[in-house]
Amino acid sequence: MNLSGARPRGPDVLAAATLEWSLYWRRRVRLATVLAAAPVLVAFLIALLKNLDLPGFDPILVRGVDALTLLFRWIYFLGLVFFVPLALGIGLVSREVEGKTLPLLLVRPLSRGSLLLGKFLGASAISGALLCGSYAVSSLVLLGADGFDGVGELLPNLPAYVFSLCLGSLAYCALFALLGLVARYAVVIGFAIFLVDSFIAFLPGLIRNLSVRYHLVSVAPDAALPGIFQALSVPSGVEAFFSLSIGTLLLLAVAMTLFANRNYV
Repeated sequence: MNLSGARPRGPDVLAAATLEWSLYWRRRVRLATVLAAAPVLVAFLIALLKNLDLPGFDPILVRGVDALTLLFRWIYFLGLVFFVPLALGIGLVSREVEGKTLPLLLVRPLSRGSLLLGKFLGASAISGALLCGSYAVSSLVLLGADGFDGVGELLPNLPAYVFSLCLGSLAYCALFALLGLVARYAVVIGFAIFLVDSFIAFLPGLIRNLSVRYHLVSVAPDAALPGIFQALSVPSGVEAFFSLSIGTLLLLAVAMTLFANRNYV
């Protein structure tokens, strides 16, 4: 097994990450962008219904800050933090193979490890930007509908919201980068992982440590979690961070090694 091709080099990784970032925004609207836009549309609809003054119509009375908490709980945390990285990470290599562009990338003077790691970092940055940008716009819309009443309740938890979305992007992108390399029906398996990832978080013993969501519960604000997850006995935020970081690095190491030793000719 050739490990030299899996060894990344800093400048090459940066070049590959920059290329992945720039190519994403140059392409037509992608699934990940559509997914990230969905809660923004929901926020606009809620804001509209809160301020709509029509005969015989009772406007929504829920506060914007409370609606934002529900939006994070049921859309961002339970759905988008998983599916946006899925849409971006699972095709890091297969998309290039299907588009006949991988040979062009492989002839460049950079190792395969640098290429995959750079593409992963680019995809993770895109995922984090989409999720955090979507949440920021949703926050402005819903809080603005109330004249920014209650913004003081949001600000203390805002770093935890952003951190959980970014950390989830990294961990899930690494998982799906590897899955895209080893599985033929990666998307189908990805949907199965969506179900299993939440289920095993409630199993006793060490197996629940294999769940990304189990660790994300530790860094997300309690008020923004579905009630069933609030009941979990989870590690501290520091332990969760290191567990996800180590898991991400291991997944990437395996993915880079496989990519470096696979024949794509």
